[in-house]
Amino acid sequence: MCHVQPSHQELQSLNHRSKDKQVTLTLEVIVLESQSPHLQLHPEQEGEIRVTSPNTLAYLKFASAVVIAFGLLTALAAWPPLNLPSLWLVDLMFLPFDGQQNLNGSEHRILSGILGAVLVGFGVMQWQVVTKLFAREPALARHILLAGMWTWFVVDCTASVIAGAPFNVVMNVPFLLMFVLPLWRSRTQLNPI
Repeated sequence: MCHVQPSHQELQSLNHRSKDKQVTLTLEVIVLESQSPHLQLHPEQEGEIRVTSPNTLAYLKFASAVVIAFGLLTALAAWPPLNLPSLWLVDLMFLPFDGQQNLNGSEHRILSGILGAVLVGFGVMQWQVVTKLFAREPALARHILLAGMWTWFVVDCTASVIAGAPFNVVMNVPFLLMFVLPLWRSRTQLNPI
């Protein structure tokens, strides 16, 4: 990893140009010369500098880790001695919180295992997009992440309502916002230099 420190003259030049254009700044440059000596970074437009806030990356990494952790918790529900947290979550989805739901059937356990594995894979994919692609191709990374999140949200919420668990729609909103807010902010914020 290589950190680039611009000179005072370069900063003045960037400040001057930023009055006319939205400026985005790349805070970290990853040098991959040994793996790909022909790698070149191209700005999207002449004179434009792409910026990825370290906060945006931290929020997105956190959100990806939450998806992975939730997937692991869901997968663990396949084993009855570890299904209590998932059981509480399912009971909350089907308000009131009354202990009437159960996850003891083999069909529930296999679906928990499969769903948990899919969530872990989805979270790992999100982590990889954030850590490997976002700094170099923020528009593409944003598109991939948003397409996946909005698809999940619409299908999950629709299925929740059909299954008689409309409160799950409310519970899905924080998961969606963990990704959408930092991605929206990274696209619209101006980072003064």
